[in-house]
Amino acid sequence: MKNTIPYIFLPILFLCSTKLFAQNAQIDSVKNLLTKAEKIADKVSLMNELSFQYAEVQDYTKAFETAQSALDLSEKNNFVQGKADSYKFMGNAKARSQQFKEALELYSKSLTINRQVTNKQEVANVLSKMAGCHIYTQQAEKAVEALQEAIQIYQGLGNKEEIAELYGYQGIAYANVPKPEQALQSFQQSLKIYQELNQKTKVAEVHYSLAEIYLANKDLKNALANMQEAYRLQEALNQKVNQAYIARYLVNLYAQADDLKTSLSYAEKAKVLYTELGQADQMPELDEDIMKLNFSLQQYAAALPFAQRLLAIYEQRGDKASLARINIDIGNIYRQLEDYDNCLKAFKRMSEIYLQLGNKENYAASLINLAEVEGLKQNYQEAIKLVTKSLEIRKEIGNEAVIPILYNNLATIYQELKDNANALKYFSQALELFEKQGEKEKQLTAVEKIISLLYANKEFEKTIGYEEKRIALLKQTDKKAALAQSYINLAVVAKELKQPIEKQLAYYQEAMKVYEEANDSESIAACFYSMGEVYILANQTDKGVELWDKSLQIRKSLNNKPLVNILLDKIGTIYGDNRLFSQALSYFQQFDLNIGDESDKGVMNMKLGVTHFYLGEYEKALNYLNQAAIFLKNQPRVYFNRGLTLEKLHRYEEALKDFDTVIGMVKDDPNAFYNRAFCLYRLKRYKQAVEEMNRYMAMSKIDKDLDAFLIRFLCYLNLKQTQKAEADLKQLEQLDQNTAYTLIARAGFAAVSGDKEEAINQIEKAVSVGFQNRYEIENEEVFKGLQGNARFKQVLEKMK
Repeated sequence: MKNTIPYIFLPILFLCSTKLFAQNAQIDSVKNLLTKAEKIADKVSLMNELSFQYAEVQDYTKAFETAQSALDLSEKNNFVQGKADSYKFMGNAKARSQQFKEALELYSKSLTINRQVTNKQEVANVLSKMAGCHIYTQQAEKAVEALQEAIQIYQGLGNKEEIAELYGYQGIAYANVPKPEQALQSFQQSLKIYQELNQKTKVAEVHYSLAEIYLANKDLKNALANMQEAYRLQEALNQKVNQAYIARYLVNLYAQADDLKTSLSYAEKAKVLYTELGQADQMPELDEDIMKLNFSLQQYAAALPFAQRLLAIYEQRGDKASLARINIDIGNIYRQLEDYDNCLKAFKRMSEIYLQLGNKENYAASLINLAEVEGLKQNYQEAIKLVTKSLEIRKEIGNEAVIPILYNNLATIYQELKDNANALKYFSQALELFEKQGEKEKQLTAVEKIISLLYANKEFEKTIGYEEKRIALLKQTDKKAALAQSYINLAVVAKELKQPIEKQLAYYQEAMKVYEEANDSESIAACFYSMGEVYILANQTDKGVELWDKSLQIRKSLNNKPLVNILLDKIGTIYGDNRLFSQALSYFQQFDLNIGDESDKGVMNMKLGVTHFYLGEYEKALNYLNQAAIFLKNQPRVYFNRGLTLEKLHRYEEALKDFDTVIGMVKDDPNAFYNRAFCLYRLKRYKQAVEEMNRYMAMSKIDKDLDAFLIRFLCYLNLKQTQKAEADLKQLEQLDQNTAYTLIARAGFAAVSGDKEEAINQIEKAVSVGFQNRYEIENEEVFKGLQGNARFKQVLEKMK
């Protein structure tokens, strides 16, 4: 579609405005009338009309000669108006044969005479014709001057149609200065008059011209509005030729506006209109518009029939260049449809045509198309052959610019083959040539490819040099994020190479500077996090958490709730792992449980529960663990932790159910069996407790578990199985005579033997070495006989 002003009015600028005869009268008819004319005025007028008719059939020599004869007759008979008219028609003949200098001289003579005789109508008419010459010779200022005088005359004469027409010419003249605002004003004045006169054809023409002006002024919205209105009017007038032409123009305008669906609808309308006019078969570009728009809209199946139709047209014409081009389009359509076999056929036809035409450059390019499709079919060796052949041709014809690109292509194929050595080789060759060519952007791409391969090969030492090269290139661009990422990459490499943390931190600090310059708060927060991680991995937890806390504060200010939650979790977990449960809780409690998925909510509820557990806040722990169980129904850890909490709350039946659930999920978890045994012991189901404890001890393969021996010992005492209890006591004494477990066991044995004083002595010793579980002593059946003893009460008071 064209983007220049169409000068709709110009073809009629040089036509005669006489109303003696219709402009379409035949030359012979005029000649016949001329033979019968008697008056000089009639003869001169008919001769000028004949001049016009000769000009209509493009016989400008006869047109000029006939008007010259009319001038001679006028001069001979001193017919002043005849002289003025004859000069004008002579000017018309010269103007229509594009001899504008001569035309202007003749128009000037006509203008002078018409001014002398005060023929205002003809003065205005000649001025408009002179304006046309000025426009054609790009003397727009002179054209405007002539038109303004002509408009002023017509305004005095009240001739609205001529005024409207001349405003149109003035719009064209201003557009060529260029003065777009004045051009628009002139066309709008023309439009207003034509609308008043209800001349729809002219209204449509002016809307078309307005659209051109708006488009030249990059006002696509108003260009579309006016062209759309021109189309609507031509449609109402049933002017199919104009309608079809404007439809094609709208195809282009809507495409520029990125409204491809509407563009396609007008392409289809244009096709229908030209078909009705019987011209569609001679206009393959209509099919090309529809094909390309369907392709751009990813309607590949719809694009294919039009491409195939174009193929048939170009084959019939024997137009090899167009055949090659349309085969590219067909190949690309099949490629998008993932029909790689037909894609290859189309590209091969294209390749063969370029070979026949001897077009080595395009032939070499076609081999790359073929290579890409072979790559899609995973025929990588064939793809390598094709690219190598294209490379040889490019070297032969001296196309140096494309050679590094082909090295890139080869490297990419070798990447697909997992042949990193060859991939590195060709990317390196490409980089070397890009450096010679000074192609900074392409150097950058090649460097990034090399870095990626070196990372994959874990060749971190080599990576450093290329990352530094990448940094040098990025500093010459405005790619701040990529520059910072390079520093971060170097920090990661330093970590992989086990370089001192100072080096890792230095790289992160360089990245931080870039982010600070770019005022990128989110990335600054990410840097603080990474630096904190460096310290934490180096066991400098305090410094690490301090930096994580800075990252947290920035994320909070940015209201980045998901990342805030992640940091709260991580910082809280660090404190929890270091048994700093109060600090852990202060972070966990800030966690927003209203966002994230069910797993996130479940895990945080569990962490809150466990933290409260270690702080001895068992009811709070239980509440959170109950919530965790809702979200993590299939996680045995939740039930295990809740079971432990229920034990602390002495709700052993409920705890037993949770440990049963754990065993149902993980059949070989010894800790679940231990705690199940403990609950059974507390529920005084001693026989079952012994069985579960035996199972635990067999599974854990721990023969020094003092706690387990003590529980089983107490169960045996309660079951009156003294010998077995005595055996466990001996086992405890062998393991450690002075541990609280052994001392409590001795106390139990003394209590059931009736030696209360010895029992209390052993309990007191246990307290002295750290035993503090008063509940265990008060609720143990074997110590019930000590309840009334004053000394026993004193010992209990020393425990929690």
